[in-house]
Amino acid sequence: MPHAALLNHDIVDEIFSHLRVHTETNGISVGRGWRTLASAARVCTIFREPATRALWWSIPGIEPVLYSLVAASWMSVLGPDMQMAMDETKDIPEDIWRYLRRCTLYTRVILRGCLRIRISPNVYVVLSHKSLKDPLFPHLRTLTWHSSTPDHLGLLPLLSPTLQGLTLDLGPPERRSLDWVSTMMQDPSSASGASTDQLLQTVLPRMKGLKRLEVRGSIAIPCLRDGISWTCFAQLENLRTLTLDHCCVLRDIAHLRELSLLPSLTELSINILLHTPASAAYFDGFPALRKLQLHMLGPPIVAFLDVFNSPGLHTFWISCLRLTPKTMPAILSHIAKKHPDIRSITIKELSVRDREISEVPGVPFDAAFGKIIHCLAVEEFIFHTIRGSVLVACTDADLALLAQSWPSLRLFSFLSDPASGSPLTHRSVATFARHCPQLRVLHLRGLNFRELAKEELEGLPPSDHSLEELGICAMRGALDTLRCARYLCRLFPQMRVPVETRWACPVCSMTMRFGECANVFVAVFTANNLLRARKEGRRRPVSTAADRTFVRAGPVGVPGDTTAGAQDHND
Repeated sequence: MPHAALLNHDIVDEIFSHLRVHTETNGISVGRGWRTLASAARVCTIFREPATRALWWSIPGIEPVLYSLVAASWMSVLGPDMQMAMDETKDIPEDIWRYLRRCTLYTRVILRGCLRIRISPNVYVVLSHKSLKDPLFPHLRTLTWHSSTPDHLGLLPLLSPTLQGLTLDLGPPERRSLDWVSTMMQDPSSASGASTDQLLQTVLPRMKGLKRLEVRGSIAIPCLRDGISWTCFAQLENLRTLTLDHCCVLRDIAHLRELSLLPSLTELSINILLHTPASAAYFDGFPALRKLQLHMLGPPIVAFLDVFNSPGLHTFWISCLRLTPKTMPAILSHIAKKHPDIRSITIKELSVRDREISEVPGVPFDAAFGKIIHCLAVEEFIFHTIRGSVLVACTDADLALLAQSWPSLRLFSFLSDPASGSPLTHRSVATFARHCPQLRVLHLRGLNFRELAKEELEGLPPSDHSLEELGICAMRGALDTLRCARYLCRLFPQMRVPVETRWACPVCSMTMRFGECANVFVAVFTANNLLRARKEGRRRPVSTAADRTFVRAGPVGVPGDTTAGAQDHND
């Protein structure tokens, strides 16, 4: 006789609802995932239906449907490239089809699935015909669809009127790591082959209730060519989040005006290639926009930013292929004037093409930050430039003024080369520890620790700062690594430290310049973690790229790695 609690279907349903898979990583995890739910469905009759509902609530692509048909001998997997083909001489068994239709009623989320599987378009045609052209997943809410080509035949059977979130992942994934800048700069009319226009113009008119749309592509997929596709974007009146990759480059200001009329759009990420400034007089200005992410592929035109005059904008993210000493202050002045309550600011330089790095001194700090420093609500500030690019002449006193003006800072990543005449020192780190109690992430570049004296280290008061991540790119003058380690860990005693993997500057990682971006505290850090592990009577944790194990920093420990022979980058 089963326990009385198991006879209450509401309790059993509630338990299995907490075992639903929300990401593919959780789906394949040991002890909790699709395999566990499938086993639970076979335990007893009471578990079968609720476990099946939880199992099919989210699925990895449409592979579960296809492999069910493979088990019924209607389909087969051919060759090492995992090409799925159907047996045209057979029909899908009715009992298998009824079982699949019942299971697909439970599906709410379709994840990305396996990228190696190749499905013949005829399979989708037969499935659509078998379901009488009704949606194969009638209650679907979120769909991530991957295809090596922008072929809409495989997508149409999956669309449902209940769909609210759609991610289109187009092109072979192995082509994503190549140079995409030159591809985006090309005229789309000169491209050949299938593009995403037909796909978007077929799918979007059917999805009037869509609230989130993301389009990702590789350089093997030509950019949008037809302005009708942008009109399809603008007709999604319920859209709240729109994220367009480099396969959808906006080249006409008229299309941006259409997007600005979307009444519910709160988040926008878009690539823009314009060569002339836009007149903001005829723009309504994205009334509901809260988060903006701009990728400027052409010259950074500051006047163009007047288009985004939403009063509620609190996150501003802009990347340019190249920044100039005039552009960066103009962007910050615009933000301070139009969005005084801004909370998150990100400015990134992605490339130094068409510009030689020179020793030109940067603009004065007051000219760049004189206005934005009065925006007291700033919680995140990210400023990244390519190594060797000096845009702002910044000193310890300037960073101290920033820290005092922004006491609510939680993330400060200032990875820009300091001017040669005004180097930054270790005192900048102490400034943020003193004035920003909520700071969790701190990244700086070019700090010089040569002047760190023993007396200054001993005079540090006790600190309970809860900084979690500290990264210093191109550190200089760290002659006494033990003293530097103790200095940083007295400032930030709760700092999390990766055991095996070192912190890597995101700018140097992007430009493959790792030589001068290593941590100088490798030996001290490793010894302290081993000593603390012995005192606590446990083994030293092991970290891999897939699962990083963090430990809390002891009295003397700083972020680093265990790479043998890491160089101490001194001046």
